[in-house]
Amino acid sequence: MTNLADFYSSPTEFNQFDNLHVDVREMYSRFPLAEMQSFPGISPRGVEKTLQLFYKNPLFLLKFRLKMWQTLFHSNLDQYWYREFSEYWTSILGGRPLWNVHDFFFLKNLYRIKFQRSQVPDTADSQVHLNAWQRPELLYQLLHLVAKESSIADAQLIRKVLKLVLRRKVETWLEFGCGTAPLTSAAVRFFNVPRNLQIHIADIQTLAFHYASFFFRKNDFVRPTLLREENKFALELDTDLDAIFCIQVFEHLSHPLDTVKLFSKLLLPGGVLIFDFLRTSGEGLDTVAAQQERPEVLAYISDHFVMENGARLDPGSSVQLTFAVKK
Repeated sequence: MTNLADFYSSPTEFNQFDNLHVDVREMYSRFPLAEMQSFPGISPRGVEKTLQLFYKNPLFLLKFRLKMWQTLFHSNLDQYWYREFSEYWTSILGGRPLWNVHDFFFLKNLYRIKFQRSQVPDTADSQVHLNAWQRPELLYQLLHLVAKESSIADAQLIRKVLKLVLRRKVETWLEFGCGTAPLTSAAVRFFNVPRNLQIHIADIQTLAFHYASFFFRKNDFVRPTLLREENKFALELDTDLDAIFCIQVFEHLSHPLDTVKLFSKLLLPGGVLIFDFLRTSGEGLDTVAAQQERPEVLAYISDHFVMENGARLDPGSSVQLTFAVKK
């Protein structure tokens, strides 16, 4: 006798909604970062245009503007961010159209369940490291970062960083291991970015970074740089930098000591490294190599940088957000 549950259910394992499988390598091949500007931008609607001008208006305190953005986001009154993501979801990822913003949050929570057991295996193999960040359940990372960026959950951190950057008249900065580049997004949304400012964003070949390149496709001053597998994810950037942001990144790196040495080489004298470095056991998407090299990384920073307010780096505990000025 035919099982009615099977008779009335689709046997397909994958679908384009709650079990979307994206071939990240193939996606980067079909939609190269250098060609993102060919996609039309999402035009803000009447009210959204007014809100975008308000978010950047320096006549209002940043705290007030952030609070207004949070209120409008949580009440779904400003959905510009959602329409931008929805365009990416359907046009590039090939997902089934989202009906409304509630579909977005439903998928975020659903993919979070699938994400729980994701991890980077204990190996120095760059191929394995990259594959770990390209698995289907990592769709949650993209959904989470888009929602986190939109809610401005870390508004105080972003405000402090941007105030420091603007006060020092920084002309070139790098947001390293950026995912969806939340700091750059905050700068674009809440500040009138100086015309001479060049922003570099860099990460490995992930969905989150691909979306960041899509999101900033009409901002000529934002330049994406891919950390390539064949170069062991080393940063290939031939420009001097005034500031580097490396936040919630060091613990995920396979070669953190080489990375911080390169940061020091790229930073101009007096340049600022804004970073943190959690002390973990190297489980999940943290790497064992990062924890093994952690004392050397912190020692190198202590020798080549001066910590703001005379802070000291303790290898025995997690390093919270720190501003280090190159000697």
